[in-house]
Amino acid sequence: MFAEKFANLIAKYPSEAEALQKVGAFFQKAEVEKGASYSKLVLDPARLFDISEVKDTTKLSRVIAVLITEKVLSRELLVQSPQGSGIATYSNLSEIPLEILDPYRDVYFEISLDNVKTIYRPVG
Repeated sequence: MFAEKFANLIAKYPSEAEALQKVGAFFQKAEVEKGASYSKLVLDPARLFDISEVKDTTKLSRVIAVLITEKVLSRELLVQSPQGSGIATYSNLSEIPLEILDPYRDVYFEISLDNVKTIYRPVG
C-alpha cells in the first residue's frame, strides 16, 4: 500500500515527522476511498501546504524534497492554456517548447511562466 511508505519516512526524517504523518494520513484515506485510483491524484504546492499543515514554505519545501527524494511523489510541470486547461506535462523547464498547440482552441500560443504550474503525483 502507498500509505505504508510513510512509516519508514517518519522514522528516517524526524524533523519532518509531523507533516509526513499528515500527508501519510491523507494518502491512506485516499487509498481507502479511491482504491487504486489514488495514484491519479494531482496535488499542487498549495494543496500540499494545506494537507501537511506546515507553518511556512521553507518547511513545505523540506517535506516536498523528502517525498520526491524518497520517490513517494514525482514533480511535473503542467503547461496550461491561457484559459487554464491542462495541455501537457514535462519533467523540467528545458523540455517545454516555446510554443504549443492549444487543442481546445486549435491555435498555437507562446508559453510563459504564467502558463506553467508545478504539480505532484504519487509514484507507483
